[in-house]
Amino acid sequence: MSKIIVDKIIELTEQIKKNGHDVNGTKELTGVCVSGIEVSKMNLVEEENNVRNYYSSLGINTQAIRSLEHNLYEFIYRGLRQAVEQTLYFDKTQDYTSRRFIFSTTDCISHVQILYRPEQASLFMYIRSTDVIKLFPWDMLFACKLLNRVLLESGFPESKKRCVAIMVGSAHFYLNPAAMY
Repeated sequence: MSKIIVDKIIELTEQIKKNGHDVNGTKELTGVCVSGIEVSKMNLVEEENNVRNYYSSLGINTQAIRSLEHNLYEFIYRGLRQAVEQTLYFDKTQDYTSRRFIFSTTDCISHVQILYRPEQASLFMYIRSTDVIKLFPWDMLFACKLLNRVLLESGFPESKKRCVAIMVGSAHFYLNPAAMY
């Protein structure tokens, strides 16, 4: 059974415990990169179930977190898809290999970009700040689903390999969390 996302969360949490700094009631690492997430080899339904089980094991209400993040995820999806469609429609010098498929916001997930090449489609995400325990598992799952969804719904040619890389400015967890939702 594949637990790519949960394994990366556990590994990152341990890195923060070992090497992080105490900042504003959190334990934090800055400049964290999570790369090499090969979406084309993942079963996303299984990954989502593993994320739900991870949350349950910590006593976190999965539905509460999904409700909090759902609108942001839809906003980012629509913005990125619009960037793709506008670029392809208005700039006839661009094709699916354009470097212009970008969406930015001031939210925690600040920037996403898709780079398509026939051998590999990649999604790059910059997250300004994330709670590694409560939010980052959903954010990672969202990034994987976002890549698949935009490629499919915007008509990209098939790509054998699909990968996600995520850069996090502040990866942290709370030292004394008030509640786990």
